[in-house]
Amino acid sequence: MLKVIDQSVWHPKILHVESGQTCELPHGSGIDYDWNWTKSEDEDNVLEFSNYWHAMDGTDTYCGSVYFEVMVSFEDGKFNFDIDISNADIDSIISSYEQEENEDGEIETNAPYLDDLEDIILSAVESCNWRKI
Repeated sequence: MLKVIDQSVWHPKILHVESGQTCELPHGSGIDYDWNWTKSEDEDNVLEFSNYWHAMDGTDTYCGSVYFEVMVSFEDGKFNFDIDISNADIDSIISSYEQEENEDGEIETNAPYLDDLEDIILSAVESCNWRKI
């Protein structure tokens, strides 16, 4: 069974009751909003977390937020994370930027590069600190 043992909205801590293993979700470096969570209605051993990625454009200016969800489960002695991001939020941010053709015929824009955002968030979440309590 999974349970949130630290109700912090910046670094919620998750406990796998049977093994005593914990992990703490990250905050900062793009994950700048409060974490929200619920217990999965479909699966007994899954917690669903949500947050927003604070995107920056080519001029290092914050340009919008991308909603994402993290489904946390525990199998084979370890925590597992499934990430789902809002493509609609990404499309909305990207579409607000103009594109210009440079002298070499290449398209240039200051829009943020968000094509691998799911992998970036997964990497941040997987780097949680682990320890037995």
